[in-house]
Amino acid sequence: MNVQLAGQLMLAYATATLLLVANAARPLRRPAPLALASFFAGWLTNELALLHLLAIALVTALGAIAGGLGHWTGWLALPVMAFSAYRLWSLQLEAERTVDHVGTALQAAPAEPQRFVFPWPLRPADVEVVRNVPYAWSHRRQRLDVYRHRSRPTKAPAFLYVHGGAWVIGNKRQQGLMTVHRLAQQGFVCFSINYRLAPMGTFPEPLIDVKRAIAWIRRHGAEFGADPERIYIGGGSAGAHLSMLAALTPNDTELQPGFESIDTRVHGVVAYYGVYDLLNREKQWPHYAGVRRLWRYAVIKRCPTKDPGSWRSASPIDRLHPGAPPMLLVHGEYDTLAPAADARLFVEEARRIGVSRAILLELPRAQHAFEIFPSTRSRAVVDGVAQFVSGLVREHGEGLTSSLPSHRLLDRPTPAIDAQQLTVNVGELHEAGRLRRHGHGRSPQQ
Repeated sequence: MNVQLAGQLMLAYATATLLLVANAARPLRRPAPLALASFFAGWLTNELALLHLLAIALVTALGAIAGGLGHWTGWLALPVMAFSAYRLWSLQLEAERTVDHVGTALQAAPAEPQRFVFPWPLRPADVEVVRNVPYAWSHRRQRLDVYRHRSRPTKAPAFLYVHGGAWVIGNKRQQGLMTVHRLAQQGFVCFSINYRLAPMGTFPEPLIDVKRAIAWIRRHGAEFGADPERIYIGGGSAGAHLSMLAALTPNDTELQPGFESIDTRVHGVVAYYGVYDLLNREKQWPHYAGVRRLWRYAVIKRCPTKDPGSWRSASPIDRLHPGAPPMLLVHGEYDTLAPAADARLFVEEARRIGVSRAILLELPRAQHAFEIFPSTRSRAVVDGVAQFVSGLVREHGEGLTSSLPSHRLLDRPTPAIDAQQLTVNVGELHEAGRLRRHGHGRSPQQ
C-alpha cells in the first residue's frame, strides 16, 4: 500500500474514533434527528468500549505494517488514537462501577464486575424457549415467546417483557433478552410479546395488547409452569411506557374490551429508559417537537391542544395512584432519546402521592438501550433487576421454585428497602462508588 495512503487512512480512523469518543462524553440532545444519530453513535461506543480499544490496536498495527508511519499523517494519528484509547478505557472503568451504583440503589452488597463480556445475548444452555404462542387472534403480531428453565419449574412467578422501538418498530426476539434469560435461569417463567405497532395500530391498541397478554397469562400461564397469581412486568423505552401504564391501570374496563372480568393486576414493574410525560409539562424534553410529531401523527393521532385528555391518559405520570405496585426505573444519564429528567419527575410525583415504592437508578454516562448488548454495565444492571424482582417475590410470601439448582438462585441479600421511595441521583452514585472502592459503605438515605 502507498505510504501516504496508509498514513491518511490511519488519521481518518483516528479522527472518526475521536469524534465517537467526544459524542459519548457530550451527546447531542437536539434537534431530534441529531439526537437520534448521537444515540446510535454513543450507544455503540459506550457499551462496546473494549471492542473499540481492540480496533484501535489493530488499525495501529496494520497501519504501521503498511508503512503508514512513514508519512506525517500516520505519526499525527498516533497521539489522537492514544487519547481516544484513554477515553475509551475511562468509559470501561465507569461501566465497571455500575455494580456499585446498583448496590447503592438497591441497598445490597455489590457484585464483582465482569470486564470481558461477549457482546451478543446468547441464550444460556439451561434456558429453553417456546416461540410464537398466540395470546390473541385479531392481529398477526399478537404472539409471545416463553422462556423457562430446562427443568420446567411449576408454579413459578411470571415476568412479562414488552419490547421498545418508538411504538413503530421492534420485535420480541431482539430486545429484553438479557433480562428474560437471567430471570428464567433464576426460576421465573418469562413471556416476551409482540404487539400492534403504529401507524397501523392507534393508541391505546398497543396497551390493550399488553393487557391481553397479562390476561392470557392468567388463563394459560400454568400450562407453561407459571403461577397466574404472581405476575410481574417490565419493558424498555416504548415498552417501558406500555408496561408502566399496564401496571398503573389494573382492571380498567375501557382498556380491556372483551376481557373486562379478567384480573390484570401485576405485583411489580421494571422500566428501562421509559417515557412518562407525553405533554412535556416541565420542559424536560430537549427535542420535544420531534417526538410530539411522532405521537400526534403516528401513535395517538390526536392533537394535544385539542384533545389533551387523550395525551394525559397515555402519560404514566397522570395514571399514578397510591396503590401502584412497586416499581424500579432504570435510566441512563446521557439518554438522548428519552431524557432522564422525565424519569426523575415521575419518581418525584410518585413520592408526592404516596406510592409505596418507587426506585430510580440513574446510571452515569449510560445511553438509551444500554442493556441490548451484553456488556459490563448491562450485566450488572440485569443482575440488579433480577435481585429486585426476586425480592418482591419473597416479600409476597413465596420464594422461587426449589426445583432449580441452588447455584442459580441469587445469594446476595434481597433489597432492604422499607415503604419509602428511593431516588439515587448521579452525584450520589459517584460518591457511593468512590466510598465503596475505599472500603466505606454508604447508603444514599444516610
